[in-house]
Amino acid sequence: MQFTIKCVKDFLAREGFVYTVRGYKMRDDEIFIRGLGKHQRIFVKEIQTKQDLDEFVTCSGFNNTENWWQTILRFCGNNQKWLYLVEKRG
Repeated sequence: MQFTIKCVKDFLAREGFVYTVRGYKMRDDEIFIRGLGKHQRIFVKEIQTKQDLDEFVTCSGFNNTENWWQTILRFCGNNQKWLYLVEKRG
């Protein structure tokens, strides 16, 4: 799993966890993040509207839902969107 958006990776490095949206569904698993080490990926829910993000935005690395949503659309377009919690292991 890659984190190319600086504010998201910085939040993960600082807080030890982050909510992230991907355009593909993945199983819960241990993952390795370059520069940050081992983390756990946990599926939270499918995202269907921008409002689905509101309760998670403060732990996403983004300042507001609109900025997060616009970034998601750049990566996912009109495809399905899946929310994950990624947290540091041990």
